[in-house]
Amino acid sequence: MPLSLEARTRNLIARFGDYVQSFGVAPAFNDEQLRAHLETLALRSKLGSAAAAANSAEFAKALRRTLELWRMNTRGARLVSLPAFEASLQRCALDVAEFEDDYLESDALDAAAAAERLWSLIDKLRISATGVQLVLVACTKALHHLLPNLVVPMDRQFTGAFFGWNTHDWQVKEERSFKAAFVVFREIARKTNPSRYVGAGWNTSSAKVVDNAIVGFCRENLLDRASHDKAVIARAKELGVYDRVVAEAKKHRSNGTQQ
Repeated sequence: MPLSLEARTRNLIARFGDYVQSFGVAPAFNDEQLRAHLETLALRSKLGSAAAAANSAEFAKALRRTLELWRMNTRGARLVSLPAFEASLQRCALDVAEFEDDYLESDALDAAAAAERLWSLIDKLRISATGVQLVLVACTKALHHLLPNLVVPMDRQFTGAFFGWNTHDWQVKEERSFKAAFVVFREIARKTNPSRYVGAGWNTSSAKVVDNAIVGFCRENLLDRASHDKAVIARAKELGVYDRVVAEAKKHRSNGTQQ
């Protein structure tokens, strides 16, 4: 398993199609989440521009519902109310419009400059009522639906695992983390031409295809905690020691509680 980010990125680029396919075989989201995603993107397309979508009450409602289904309004994650959500999108409509012609794999895109401008937009967008790390996640997922060929939707489980981020990177260095990630996303897109994979299922745009490949990479290489734990459990069952390990773990927890 490549250890450095540079090595992970090279590996992802070299086997990009394989990782996209891996995600397609076992998507990270369910059918209801996909339907909401597709409906929101369809409405974005119907409205004709990112600015028109940002100014649309119908789009705000659809987008907020999609983010809810994408677990952005459960447990530690909290979205602002629908009126506040809609108002925030409208306040950012002119800023969003500046990215209308920008594409992640475009030869003309200046990645560092685009990342700087996008961060200013993220910093202005007030759609999450939770901590910094979830603000970044919620904002990139929201902006992905406004700018689907530019903004990669980020999350802690897979994006964080791929970049090797810890809590400090999410909470204290979020601006630096986002900008560095965007430059890598851009490098991946330029070298793999993700738009050629756009089509059925979750391959809805070039930026989403990049995200899908990253998820596929993390799962195949057991980079995220959930994939690693699942593989360990499967191996324990294969060796016939799973029940014994679980029993020992329960015994250990019981002894710890009694102490």
